Amino acid sequence: MKLHRQESGLAATRRQILGFARDTNDAATAERAAKVCSIRASTDRAELDAAVALARKGLELDAQGYMLGWTHVALGMALYRRGDDEAAVEAFLAAQKAMSDSPLVTGIAAFYWAMSLFRLGRQDEARRVALAAAAEMKPLPDDEERPLAHDDYSYHDDRILWLPYSVAAILCGWHTRRRKP
Repeated sequence: MKLHRQESGLAATRRQILGFARDTNDAATAERAAKVCSIRASTDRAELDAAVALARKGLELDAQGYMLGWTHVALGMALYRRGDDEAAVEAFLAAQKAMSDSPLVTGIAAFYWAMSLFRLGRQDEARRVALAAAAEMKPLPDDEERPLAHDDYSYHDDRILWLPYSVAAILCGWHTRRRKP
């Protein structure tokens, strides 16, 4: 019962975010809305399409390319959630190329990329991608109840990184609760 309430609360929050960001002319708003709406799976095709549209709008609005890695991550996440795995892989590769110096961008992109590869039936490649990304990320926090309590984990995107990390770890067969493989 509690999980159902949380899921319906999340769906309501997604609808609010999508409504708020629908007419934005700000690249960051479009990128963040698309990313937030793509963190968890949804079965609502209209929401999935809206998240993809917002991610594409974020790319379009980022004329200077300051957020190019993040906008590609958001697009890849939205495409992945919608089930467009080939297009998602392209977006994740573009994100890594655009911001190769950002461990958060490259890590998030790599774990979602691995998840897309897994769904495409390319399990060996998925495992290689995920293991390489896991080797580059900072260790998971020791306190699972208070993961952002330590100064090294104060950024919200750390949590976004941990979600696909944990899914990729399960899919690729090296799941561990606290430590990297």
